[in-house]
Amino acid sequence: MGSEIKDKRISIFEIVTDRTNRGFERNIKKPVTKTEKVWAYVRDLSEKEKFAGKAAGVEQSVLFKINYDPAVKAGQYIEFKGAFFRIVSVDRFEMYKRDLPIRAVECELPEVKDDQ
Repeated sequence: MGSEIKDKRISIFEIVTDRTNRGFERNIKKPVTKTEKVWAYVRDLSEKEKFAGKAAGVEQSVLFKINYDPAVKAGQYIEFKGAFFRIVSVDRFEMYKRDLPIRAVECELPEVKDDQ
């Protein structure tokens, strides 16, 4: 566990519906964290961890670990190296405000506009 260095930059966001000046609805990416990118430890889950997740009925593929942030929750998205991941679980073990393990699965995003 000592080699869990947060040396990768990720973006965490949610997709919200917004209206244009002309009244049309559009989906936009809304950042969740205070900064646009946060430092994270990132690794693929082991086969044992994936199997345990499937047994619990949750598909998981990647573990992200960031500093504690109460705004992060399941259903939000992570962007990492051009790929997108849907957060399936956030482990607030014993509610300590330390590291926040996030389990996610790679996914396709709904159509979004990047201009906010």
